[in-house]
Amino acid sequence: GNMQEREKKFREFWEQRDPTPNTVYNELMAEYYRRIDYAFNEYGSQENPMGHENDQGEVYIKFGPPDSTERRFPERGRTIEIWEYPNRTFVFESTTGFGDFKLVGTK
Repeated sequence: GNMQEREKKFREFWEQRDPTPNTVYNELMAEYYRRIDYAFNEYGSQENPMGHENDQGEVYIKFGPPDSTERRFPERGRTIEIWEYPNRTFVFESTTGFGDFKLVGTK
C-alpha cells in the first residue's frame, strides 16, 4: 500500500497491543524499540554488525533479557553461550571467535 496505508496499519498494530489504551504512551511499543536499540548495539559482530538481525539479537527482541546467561569455553570446540528464561533455554555457539554467535539449540 501507499505510505498513508502503511502508517495506518502501523498505528493500528500498536494500538491493539497497547496495555494502557487510555494513555498516549504505549509501553509495549516503547519496550519493543528499546530492545531493538539494545540488540543493535550489543549483539553486532564482524560477520553481521546489525545486532538486531542476528540470532542473539532476534531472541533478545522477542523474549527480552534472559534471567541468566552462562558462557562455556570447552578445551576443544567452540565457545557456547546459554540463555535461560523461565520456560525456555537458548544455546548459541561461537562461529568465528569474534562475537558471532548462532542459535544451535533450544530447550
